[in-house]
Amino acid sequence: MNVKVVSYNIKFSSFIFDTDILKVVEHLDADILCLQEFPLAKFRRWRMLLESVGYKDSLYQKTCETLLGISQSNVIFSRFPLEDKHSVNLTYKEHEPRKAQYCLVDVGDEQIFLLHTHLGLRRQERLYQMNKIVRILDNHKEVDRMILLGDFNDWNNAGQSKLGAVFKEAHHTLHGRSAKTFPSRVPLVRLDRIYYRNLTPVACRALKGKFIRRKSDHLPLKAAFNF
Repeated sequence: MNVKVVSYNIKFSSFIFDTDILKVVEHLDADILCLQEFPLAKFRRWRMLLESVGYKDSLYQKTCETLLGISQSNVIFSRFPLEDKHSVNLTYKEHEPRKAQYCLVDVGDEQIFLLHTHLGLRRQERLYQMNKIVRILDNHKEVDRMILLGDFNDWNNAGQSKLGAVFKEAHHTLHGRSAKTFPSRVPLVRLDRIYYRNLTPVACRALKGKFIRRKSDHLPLKAAFNF
């Protein structure tokens, strides 16, 4: 079996037209799309369009509102059925609201535990959030295969000490370092991650191209796994 996943911070989404949405989905070519900073008002439209090209299931959670009044969310679109869907609050003290969403993905006769998140900007905040994520994962040890992905804002790689003990990072496994995904026009910083457990990564890269670079300040990160 093979599964392809993408983590992409779409920065409030500049995908105004249906043709743009379908074009980027075709370019990403994933079984599971995990999107951060997704404008909640556009969820129904995206869901309808993606259902027309084979994305059978979805999951969203409102995270916060921007200064412009845009409701942001974390969103998952999947070609596979999603079960046991959950949302968890990761907000640290009085900082900007942060959340994670997790579920079981039915891939044929197998299941993968999937957790998708967007962590905070400050180191202490992220460490708190990672500790909370580790506790969630510890409570789901009955599921062998796991994928943990999103915008970790982990520019100094502090998350590796928390997550590296039980997870491997796909791009690091294949290329010896995490992928540079920010800023999209001249990627210098490694903010986005795809971690895994009990899967075999066969590909992982930051997707590029003029169309993608224009749409967000992050590059999408894509990984493929065999199991």
